[in-house]
Amino acid sequence: MDSYVTAITHRIRRMPEPVWLDVPLSGERLAEIVFFGHGKDADLMIRLRDERKFVIPMGDRFRLSGCDGLRHEIIPWDDRSLAIRYSGENLELAALRIEIPRWAHTEDEDFEDAVRRWLEDDEELPACLQVDIHLRHQPPEAKPTPGGGELGDPPVGIPGTPHRPGSEKSLVW
Repeated sequence: MDSYVTAITHRIRRMPEPVWLDVPLSGERLAEIVFFGHGKDADLMIRLRDERKFVIPMGDRFRLSGCDGLRHEIIPWDDRSLAIRYSGENLELAALRIEIPRWAHTEDEDFEDAVRRWLEDDEELPACLQVDIHLRHQPPEAKPTPGGGELGDPPVGIPGTPHRPGSEKSLVW
């Protein structure tokens, strides 16, 4: 058991901070987030209140930060897989950012086009990614905050994560 813990601790500490792309879904009302799979074969599905769904192939970390009222449920699926469901009343996306894969650093526009198609047409993303999501509670009587990601809006940071100048890009919608 000690070797397993040592290996995990070593990997967690050695992960370099990726280059992030802010996805313009800030202010959208959240129905649920479901992480499904095992090991390096997993997907993350974000379902909004208006029934739009976005599936992200996962190959690395998923970080979720948020607010009071966030519930989670862990559901065994088969001998190897789990479904972890995050939900709550009156939740909205404060920020969503995905890792720009290392292979895409020289082909940023191609990757950004793939993300646009993913948002517009429900196409599959071409890479396994890290994902950071920050949620906030929206009072039931209040109207949703207008979505971020508009041309000229600054990227929304994820609380508790380091900021390195030049390590983020905003997708122009």
